Amino acid sequence: MKKFFFASVLFIFSANCYSQAWMDNLSNDVCNCIANLPDSLKPEEAQMKLGLCMIEAAYPYKKGLKKEYGINMDKIDTQGEELGKIIGLKAAMKCPDTFMKLVNIVEPGSSSSTKSLNATETTESSDPKLESNQFSGKVSKIDSANFIVFSVRSPEGKTEKFYWITKVSSQTDLTNNYNKFLTKEVNLSYYSQEIFDPRINEYRWVKVLSELDYK
Repeated sequence: MKKFFFASVLFIFSANCYSQAWMDNLSNDVCNCIANLPDSLKPEEAQMKLGLCMIEAAYPYKKGLKKEYGINMDKIDTQGEELGKIIGLKAAMKCPDTFMKLVNIVEPGSSSSTKSLNATETTESSDPKLESNQFSGKVSKIDSANFIVFSVRSPEGKTEKFYWITKVSSQTDLTNNYNKFLTKEVNLSYYSQEIFDPRINEYRWVKVLSELDYK
């Protein structure tokens, strides 16, 4: 009985490791493909190339994508947007600088029209990453429509949104357990960063998570 139990645990652990491994490989392939895109691409060409990078990288892992995410690569014409959300998040975490390169190709010069996130940030640092800030409160909402966004309400009743865009330091395996933070009290660190928001077709300032843990 004990042998069967430990064999089952080993099987589950190995399956999880394999799942993480193939997604890491897929993300690396997307990052490498984007890194090799020429800077001379026009915005519409860059968008098209990004889609091709994702599809070409994903196809060897079509079985895993269908099993774990319900994405059928044979129906990519209807499921392409969902594929882009999943792979885009993974790849952006894997190679944020490379993604920023693509953003600069798609919308060159847009940074001059960016606005401050709120009235307290009217003076923008030349390198916002140098300014780390802390925030504590209860996670009231977790949105995963585009990026993973944690809405955190402070004890004073102020709610802020924090974007998971790059690697976050945490004692928890965020990739598989981020939903468990909902309704929990947390301490976090963040910095301000401008990102391209396709919904409004321009750059905007957001609060980017750098550390996240339970209180």
